[in-house]
Amino acid sequence: MNLLGQHLEARFTASHQHQPGNVAGQQAVKKYIADGEAFLSCMEKEEKANADSLTDEAKKANVERYNVVVDKMQVLAQNFNEQIKAYKAAQAEQ
Repeated sequence: MNLLGQHLEARFTASHQHQPGNVAGQQAVKKYIADGEAFLSCMEKEEKANADSLTDEAKKANVERYNVVVDKMQVLAQNFNEQIKAYKAAQAEQ
């Protein structure tokens, strides 16, 4: 995991552990996604700016890194949505 991924995951985990099932968790997920999207945007701009000098290997590495970030955002969002569903189901049973 790269530094950005570690930072974002730590921020989400810290927020989510202290206040599970509330608005803070949702805000942490939204922040994680927004930070990930900003990172992807920077990657795209950098690749366009350096398109002429990038090797095929560098381009492939960028695509792989981009896909990893997207995958992490999708997994996080899916896990969060599953937790919300479980929380709501538990609240309905009470």
